[in-house]
Amino acid sequence: MRPRVKTDHRKYIAIAAAAAAAIGLAGVLVGVLRAAPSSSFLHLRRRLSQTNYAAAYPDLAVSADLNYLAVAWVEGHDEYSGSKGHVYLRTASESGGWRDPVEVYHGSADACAYDRAAVAIEGTTAHVAYVVWADCTNRQDTRLYYTTCSLTGGGCNASQFLLSTSPSTDKIFWVDIAVDESGNPHLVFARYKQEGPFLRGKIFYWGHTGSGWAGIETVYAEANTNNHTPAIAWGGGCAHIVWEEEMGGDIFYRRCCAGTWYPASDPLMIHNANPLDSPPHKPDIAATPDGRLFVVWDYFAHDHTPPTHYLVYKRSNDGGDTFYPAISHLGVGNDNTGGLDAYTDYVVGATEETAYLKNLRPSIALNQDGWPAVAWHTGGATGGVHYTYAISGTDTNVDWVTPTLLFAGEAGAPVIGFGDWLTGTIPLLHVAYMDATGRSWDVYYDSNEADVMDIPTVYLPLVMRGH
Repeated sequence: MRPRVKTDHRKYIAIAAAAAAAIGLAGVLVGVLRAAPSSSFLHLRRRLSQTNYAAAYPDLAVSADLNYLAVAWVEGHDEYSGSKGHVYLRTASESGGWRDPVEVYHGSADACAYDRAAVAIEGTTAHVAYVVWADCTNRQDTRLYYTTCSLTGGGCNASQFLLSTSPSTDKIFWVDIAVDESGNPHLVFARYKQEGPFLRGKIFYWGHTGSGWAGIETVYAEANTNNHTPAIAWGGGCAHIVWEEEMGGDIFYRRCCAGTWYPASDPLMIHNANPLDSPPHKPDIAATPDGRLFVVWDYFAHDHTPPTHYLVYKRSNDGGDTFYPAISHLGVGNDNTGGLDAYTDYVVGATEETAYLKNLRPSIALNQDGWPAVAWHTGGATGGVHYTYAISGTDTNVDWVTPTLLFAGEAGAPVIGFGDWLTGTIPLLHVAYMDATGRSWDVYYDSNEADVMDIPTVYLPLVMRGH
């Protein structure tokens, strides 16, 4: 890894001291003040959602120049709607800090966005995709939307209505988005159709050519399969797609390069497990411009007591032609391979209250040198949001830092992105996640900066006016 310029800690302490003096003289009630590397963007835990209604499953994107950050999420339209309702976007820049939330879509009891909004960044534009129940009460008639939002002006364009389904056909339950170097969006989504007593999922891709949306292409729609939670990344001129196939306990991969698919017909199986033993869940993928790929997923052993989850990954050094290791997979955070006993085991929440936090739900990002960071959540006594990242590696291994607990509590569904370097070897990691610390689920931003930089905490006295 190339050397980085180390940061001067002295100016952070000066910022903290000046702020403490100003607040003390103003005579206001103060809790805790923590200094941070920028007077504009404080990389500290911050509540992004602003209502008292449930906000869930955020997505996060960082611009290539590391200056802009965007977080999108779905938030309930009232106290009874759960996380079905509006779509919000909140952006920040290193020079300007956080902007107020922007309402991308206004939901209601008649029509509501649900579960997840996806976001990607190219240049100074955020691209957002989301799905709406056109009939929110009966949860039918789904519609797919896409829009763009300015990272400099803060506003969003009117959403484009792309696709609808009806109760007699199928429903769209999940969408993900990537943007190519020309600013063209690429979508992957899952459509579910009732087949007898079963709801079967199929995976579709939709790319934009610059002049318009091309035709929808089938990624995988085999009979008697049930495909979930596709993820997409752009790299090396190709859209790289992974997803979970529930019936066979598989993780599949395909890519589309200028209209040409690899593999040409059946997808590449990069993981297979007996679904009664250790089925995989919620894969995520990240790619570099030169075609290096990392795929991470939750490997679930539900016959253990308690049910145990493992976090594993595979990588491709040739743009997705082959994946390493060929037979097994590697443990995130330790690079172990072999049987389940070689991996770190985790538990997750299993109660009705923690249903939002089912499975580890890992997220992966690559830095500008092509090395990964991964965030995930766990439950139990050590529950919360965790992360790890690579400090170096070769074509066959990753040298991970020890997995670290970022935030303890009933929190999860994290998404991660790289900022600039904090020191010569430690990156700034941007993380968004949902947390139930308050009266409902909220979306929060957090980072590893405070712990890494050992930013001092200043406690100020209570000052009461008129006494």
